[in-house]
Amino acid sequence: MRIASAEAVSAWLADNASLTESLLTNLSLENHGYSVEIVLRRITDRVGRLLEEESDVVIRLDAVEELSLLGSLNAVMVENPDRINWGLSEVSTVTLAPEGNAYRLHIRWEDDRKIEVLSHRVSMEASDSGGDSK
Repeated sequence: MRIASAEAVSAWLADNASLTESLLTNLSLENHGYSVEIVLRRITDRVGRLLEEESDVVIRLDAVEELSLLGSLNAVMVENPDRINWGLSEVSTVTLAPEGNAYRLHIRWEDDRKIEVLSHRVSMEASDSGGDSK
């Protein structure tokens, strides 16, 4: 399913538990930095049950004004990158809110780690079902 308006993306995120426990698998600059594409892998349904089939949610932000990443890495992480695993990418919430004539996407972890993107247009692609629960 493709969602083409920021308002509909925001509503979908709210209806899908703000993608709690999803894994951030990709963040890339597209179209010479005019756009940002973020891919999140859903591993649980909206009530927290594990999905039998994981699915990706792709959020595209166009006319990007700001992009920030706060890594919030501790000393052990910095000194031992080989010990980093999928847990670092498990997000707590993904939300989208209007800000002036634009929209701010907030991706938060349980600690201070976060990504924020301010853009003028937002769209999203996701599977209709989000997978089946186990």
